Amino acid sequence: MVAAGLGVSIVPRWTAQVLTHAVVYLPIDGDALHSKIGLAHRLGDRSRALRNFVTIAQRVMQPANQSAGRGIAKLPEKDNVPRH
Repeated sequence: MVAAGLGVSIVPRWTAQVLTHAVVYLPIDGDALHSKIGLAHRLGDRSRALRNFVTIAQRVMQPANQSAGRGIAKLPEKDNVPRH
């Protein structure tokens, strides 16, 4: 929506790596804010599309997690999926 000229957004600094000529990234002065980001999917979904998406999401999040001293969570194996 920002690229369409319909708003503003507060995003992590690393998102400036997603190059688009329609968006201007400006720093915000002050203390850095932190938030957790999660990824959810259907139970038992082992599709190639899901695996590719998770791989890309982990790759994109890796610089932010490393600078914050956090690891990257992995998808549970099929036999280790928690049941609720």
